[in-house]
Amino acid sequence: MVIQLGLALDPGKSRIPVSAHTTLSEDVKLYGVAPHMQQVGKEMHVWAVTPEQKRIELIWLKDWDFNWQTDYSYREPIKLPKGTRVEMTALYDNSESNPRNPNRPPKKITWGEQTTDEMCIAFLSYTIDREKLSLQAPAWQSCVEATEKPQESARR
Repeated sequence: MVIQLGLALDPGKSRIPVSAHTTLSEDVKLYGVAPHMQQVGKEMHVWAVTPEQKRIELIWLKDWDFNWQTDYSYREPIKLPKGTRVEMTALYDNSESNPRNPNRPPKKITWGEQTTDEMCIAFLSYTIDREKLSLQAPAWQSCVEATEKPQESARR
């Protein structure tokens, strides 16, 4: 996850940049990204820079809508080596001219859980290469099968 907890969005400003980054400590396969902002979010751009300085675009939502809080999955996983820096830049519009601003007049907005607060997160969906995940049936499946068998015999 790439996260900026120190939000302080002054009222009246229409272009407030916020940034954050994280560095991967393992080789990973990235399957998707889920940007998360609230109502005064305007734009979110997330990219990766490998240790070899190769830049990989991950997502760029140029006109944020609160209803777009979802996971954006890639058709193919993106391999990111250990030491890759994942960067995020977000823009916020805390002005009177922003029709999505819940505050009239605008007020200072900080980090918080309410829709009228703000957040700045890019959730990353990935697996760590060294974990060697298997395709075995989950342990709970045997429990489901055990409860289904008595129901089948009860119908006969």
